[in-house]
Amino acid sequence: MKKILYIVFSLILIPLITFSLIGLFYKSSSMIRPGLKGKFIKLNHNQIRYNQKGKGKDVVLVHGSPGTIEDWELIVDDLSKHFRVTTYDRPGHGYSGNINNDFTIESNARTLFDLIDALNLRNVVVVGHSFGGSSALALAIHNPINIKSFVLLGASAYPSKKNIPFLLKLLSVPMLGKGIAVTIRPLFMPVMIREAIIKSFSPNIKSIPEGYFDLRLVLWNRAKVVISTARETVKLNKSLSQLSKKYTLITKPVFLLYGEEDAMVNKDDQLKLNQDISHTTLLPFSDTGHFIQYAHPKQLIKIIKKASQ
Repeated sequence: MKKILYIVFSLILIPLITFSLIGLFYKSSSMIRPGLKGKFIKLNHNQIRYNQKGKGKDVVLVHGSPGTIEDWELIVDDLSKHFRVTTYDRPGHGYSGNINNDFTIESNARTLFDLIDALNLRNVVVVGHSFGGSSALALAIHNPINIKSFVLLGASAYPSKKNIPFLLKLLSVPMLGKGIAVTIRPLFMPVMIREAIIKSFSPNIKSIPEGYFDLRLVLWNRAKVVISTARETVKLNKSLSQLSKKYTLITKPVFLLYGEEDAMVNKDDQLKLNQDISHTTLLPFSDTGHFIQYAHPKQLIKIIKKASQ
């Protein structure tokens, strides 16, 4: 019996130690890939990759989880003809660092606020997609004086009843998760990323630009990003549970956009959010999935223009 217990214990302990050691010593590169835009600004001891384009009123675009500056590629050029557009990689995503990041929407809201302040942006229209939209909500409850309005695309607003996959829970464990991510990402992550993209875009598969898959495999299949996505997912429900009690405090105009075929967001939650916030414009998109900015870029630009008025 002791021998069996020893074997079982070894089978469990040895991989745990191995993965933890890998996680302890692995370092990811923060150098921006040639051909991609952006530069760095230090916020709270953290290097944040950002990019600005255009002149005029300020618009800040906040991506989801995972995601990067490139998630706004279809609207930035046209939008920058009318606005000064700021995009950035949230902490732990793309080429931004992870220092002082607790992977919550509250922490991401602070980064967003610090970025707006550091770049001296004024009367900002904040556009947030998915987790970026949830982060925008966490900022909206404070009604910052230098923010004009919020445009939310498929933002999670209330705790989900869906079970969190065990793998994501493992990946969220410090050091251990990093070691697992480093080990499994070459084998399993490409397939998982492709499946996640197809699920998120469905039923708008034709709106996926050429080269989208290949670039996301580079940007998202990094240990840092895998870990950040896992930790954000694991912590999201707790944050939303507390945040959702404060939506009535929001006084800034909020535009709520969601796809009626979005597999990532509960449509009923969008309707509830519309009731909880006093100044909202609810904008459902039929036959649309999670990536509204790809399925309806021109309509989104029109909405952002309206939000800036």
